[in-house]
Amino acid sequence: MGLDLTPPDQVSRVAVVGGGVIGTGWVLHYLRMGHEVRMFDPIPAARERSRTMVESIWPLMVDLGLRPGASMDRLTIVDDLADAVGDAQAVQEAVPEVPELKSQLFAQMDGLAPANTVLMTSTSGISMTVIQEACER
Repeated sequence: MGLDLTPPDQVSRVAVVGGGVIGTGWVLHYLRMGHEVRMFDPIPAARERSRTMVESIWPLMVDLGLRPGASMDRLTIVDDLADAVGDAQAVQEAVPEVPELKSQLFAQMDGLAPANTVLMTSTSGISMTVIQEACER
């Protein structure tokens, strides 16, 4: 029995978990593509830095070209993981390269996001087997 996944070209709600440079890059990408984006980082200062980076880099996104619906106004920065992933169709993780951190985070996201939400990682070298080892689904 397969999951009823949203086709990639119909995704409209994305969560980004991690507000550092990589996470903010993902935020900018998804906003530029016209998606509604909810960004979460557990560190309040990281959330604020991400917002500031998005505001300062947005003119470059405009120069690169925007898809219909693209707007910085579609960004919501939240202070709770559940608020970020609770109704997301796709979740992009971008936290530090620490296997235990990513594994724990994926287990939390697995429990909070809808069953048909695609969970993606920005890892550069940690096996997906390790990252998803604590997930139920």
